Amino acid sequence: MGVAIKKIDDEYSKMLSEVKKVIQQSPVQLKLDLPKFSIGFRSLEITQNDKESKSSLVILFNPKYQAEWGSNFRAVTLSKIAIEPELLSDELFSEVAWDWFSEALNAAEPIHLNGTITKTFNQAFSAKDTSDEQISFEIRASWSISSSIANNVKAWQAAIQRVANPVFE
Repeated sequence: MGVAIKKIDDEYSKMLSEVKKVIQQSPVQLKLDLPKFSIGFRSLEITQNDKESKSSLVILFNPKYQAEWGSNFRAVTLSKIAIEPELLSDELFSEVAWDWFSEALNAAEPIHLNGTITKTFNQAFSAKDTSDEQISFEIRASWSISSSIANNVKAWQAAIQRVANPVFE
């Protein structure tokens, strides 16, 4: 029993070490109730044209192989990306953003990639200022990890950078 627990602890320590090397910081504790051998962190905050985008990533680890995952590891991300107002009404933008995200993530060879994109428009009303509009979209995605944790974190960072800085060709 002790050997099995040590092996699980070693796998988790290796995962944590790989993540720290890639993001070059200690993971930020997310206010989530995560399973014991999981890690959650917020690594990306992008500011462009005074608009802020944020993304967080959780890596789940289950010592018992998960057939529905096709792996012992699963990555889950929630990203809120600021966009220009004209993109809110663009019918194809969600599909294009998903293509950008999934193409950049393909460098990590994800298994069972799935997700959603939701475009949002929030307008705050207050006595002092009504210019507090937030136009953004959210990417919620998950995938099973088939390559190294480091490759997946790097691919996730590239994917978020890609959709946060759209270049239309």
